[in-house]
Amino acid sequence: IVTRREAWWGERRLDLTAREFDLLLVLARHPGRVYSKTQLLEQVWGWEESATENAVEVYVSTLRAKLGSRGAVRTVRGIGYALEDPPSAL
Repeated sequence: IVTRREAWWGERRLDLTAREFDLLLVLARHPGRVYSKTQLLEQVWGWEESATENAVEVYVSTLRAKLGSRGAVRTVRGIGYALEDPPSAL
C-alpha cells in the first residue's frame, strides 16, 4: 500500500503529477515486465472514456524526461513499455 505519493530516482526526488506517479508505480512493481498500452490504460487511467493510447505515449514521454535516463522506460516496439532496473532508492 502506498501511503506517501513520493518517488525517488536514485538520490533525486521526482516532482511527478498524480498520473505520472501512478504510471511509474505500475511499471516499478515489476521492472523489466512489458506492459501494453491497453494494460497501462486499465491500470493507470481505469475506465475513463477520454483516455486513449496516445495519452499513454504522452505520459511515458514526460516520465522519461523527468527520470532523466534515456533507457529508464524502454519501448518494446509493437508491444508496450517496460521499466529497466530502477535505482534501489525508487
